[in-house]
Amino acid sequence: MRIHAEVDVVNRQLANHGMKGKGKKVKTHLAIGRKPLADGDSEVFLMLSNNSNKQGVKYMIKDNIGNIFTKMINEGKSTIRFNEPPHDICIKCDDILQLKSFLMVVKKVMDGKDCGKLTLSALQPVSTKQIEGPKKKLTVMKRGDYPSQGFPQTLQHLQVSGIRLARIDNRMLKLRNLVKLDLSGNEITAVPDNFDLLDNLSDLNLSGNQIEKIPRGFCVGALAKSLKLINLSENKIVMLPNYFCNLRQLLTLNLNKNQLKLLPPSMGKFSNLKHFLASENNLKILPGSFSQLRLETLELSANDFDPQTEPKTLRDRLEEVGTLLEIVARYIVKKGISVGPEDVTPQLMNYLDSGMKCLCGCPVWNNVVTALVTMDLGRVATQISVGGLDRVCIEASLCSNKCLQMFKNNPYAF
Repeated sequence: MRIHAEVDVVNRQLANHGMKGKGKKVKTHLAIGRKPLADGDSEVFLMLSNNSNKQGVKYMIKDNIGNIFTKMINEGKSTIRFNEPPHDICIKCDDILQLKSFLMVVKKVMDGKDCGKLTLSALQPVSTKQIEGPKKKLTVMKRGDYPSQGFPQTLQHLQVSGIRLARIDNRMLKLRNLVKLDLSGNEITAVPDNFDLLDNLSDLNLSGNQIEKIPRGFCVGALAKSLKLINLSENKIVMLPNYFCNLRQLLTLNLNKNQLKLLPPSMGKFSNLKHFLASENNLKILPGSFSQLRLETLELSANDFDPQTEPKTLRDRLEEVGTLLEIVARYIVKKGISVGPEDVTPQLMNYLDSGMKCLCGCPVWNNVVTALVTMDLGRVATQISVGGLDRVCIEASLCSNKCLQMFKNNPYAF
C-alpha cells in the first residue's frame, strides 16, 4: 500500500523545548510494508521517502501509534502520531479516498486484524519519479513539446499556449481531474460543446484566439456547475447567446477586446459574479438585468456608450394573449421543467434559449414592452472603469405596463 502526498514530520521533543522544525511539507512517497527482523520474524512498517532521503525512514506501526487525527480528513489532511520516535507525521493528500484507504490499512495493522491478507509494498529505496508521483501540471509553450501520444490522465493544470493550435484537442476533454485549462494565444476558431467529462474544471483561459461563437452544450453541461473563471478576451465574439448565462457559478468573466455589440439579456442570472470585464468592445447599452448584479470590479472602458442617450420607451409589443409558442415556453419555464434538444422541437428549443425575464421575474419573449433608462453604475459595482462615465443606459424587456412604470421610476426597485 502506497500513496503520494505532501508530508511534514514534526519532532515533538524539539517542540517541547521551544524549538521548531522547518514546518514545510515536502513531496513524499509513503509505503506500508513488511521488514524482516533479526529473529527471523517480520514486522510491518510505515516508510517515508523524499528527495532528501530516498532510502527512506521507517516507523514500526503495531503498538507504536498513539493516535491518528482525522478531523480534517475530508480536506485531505491527517496526522499520525508515533510514540517512538516521538514524531507527528502530518499528511496532505489530494486524493482523499486514497488517503482514507491508506489510513484504514494503518489501523488494521495497529489492531493486528487480517494483516496476512493485506496488500503491502516492498520497503525499498525509491526513485525521484516515484517521489514526485503522478504528473499534475503540464505546460507546453513550444510546438515540438506537444504530447502527440496523449496527456497524463492525472493532470489538474494544463497550459498549451502560443503554439498556433487550431482546435481544442479531444484528448484534453477527457482529463477528468483537470481544474485549470489555459489555451491562450493560439488560433482556435471553435469551442466544442462536449465538456461534460471536465466536471472539476473551474478556470478556463481561451484568450487570444479567433473564437466567434459559444455553443449551447458548453453552457448547459457540466461547466454550468463547476466553472468559476472564464477568459474570452481578444477573440472575435460579436454576440453572446442568452444561454451563456447558464454558467451561473462564474466569479470572473473577461470579455475584453472582442467585437461585442450587445450583452445577453439574462446577465442578471450571474448572481455569483464579482469581476466583469468587457472593455474595448462596441457596447452602447447594457441589458436591464445588469442592475441586479453586485460586482466588486466593473471594467467597461473604450466602448460606445453615449452619455446623451435619453430614457424612453423603445417598443411596445404587449398583447393580451401571447402566441402559442410563447404560452408553451412560459409554462415550461414557470414549472421548472428541464428539457433538452431531444425533448422538444428545434423551434421551441431555440425559443426557450432566447427567453428573458422581466425584472419582476416573469419569463418573457416577444410579448413585451422595451424601455431605456439611465443606471448609476455605483449601484452595481464597487470599483468602476467606464471611460470616466458613472451612468449608462440599460435596456429592459418588461412584461406589463405596471413593471414599465416601476422600472422608469426606479430601475433598482426589482
